Amino acid sequence: MRHLRYLVLMPLLLYACHPGISTGKDLSKNDIAFIKSLGLLNEGEEILLFDTQAGYKGIKQAGNFITKERIAAYWIDKDRPENNKINAAFYRYIKNLTFTDLSRSLSYSSYIEVEPINGKTFKVYIDGDSTAVWNFYNKASNIWHKSRAQIKL
Repeated sequence: MRHLRYLVLMPLLLYACHPGISTGKDLSKNDIAFIKSLGLLNEGEEILLFDTQAGYKGIKQAGNFITKERIAAYWIDKDRPENNKINAAFYRYIKNLTFTDLSRSLSYSSYIEVEPINGKTFKVYIDGDSTAVWNFYNKASNIWHKSRAQIKL
C-alpha cells in the first residue's frame, strides 16, 4: 500500500516542479543571454513562447521555443557534451510541422516535429495541459503558414 502512495505522488510532484509554458518576457536577462550564447537568438529577436522539461536544472539544460522568425530546441548535457543537441529552423525554410498531442499522458510531453527543407528533422517538446500545448503549436503553425505565403518554395 505504501508503494502505491509513491506511485501516485511521484508524477504529481514531478508535474508540480515543471514551470509550464512561459512567454519570453518571463525569462531573465541571464536566460536570454544564455540562449543567445547557443546561437539561437539574433539581436532584437524575441521569444514568444518558451518551455523546458529540465525540472530544477531548467533553462541551462533544455529549452523549446518560438519567435516570429524561428522555432528551436536545445538539450545541454554538461557531463557529456557529445550528447548536446541544438536545433533551430527559420519558418521560411521549414517544409513541414507535425504536432503530436500527448498532453493527457503522465510521462510524455507533446511535441512538434520540425522538418526543414534542407536539414535534419528535430522535435520541439511542449509540456502542459491540452489548451497550453495546442496554443504553442497553433502559434508556431500560424507564423509558419504566414512565412510560407510570403515566399515561393
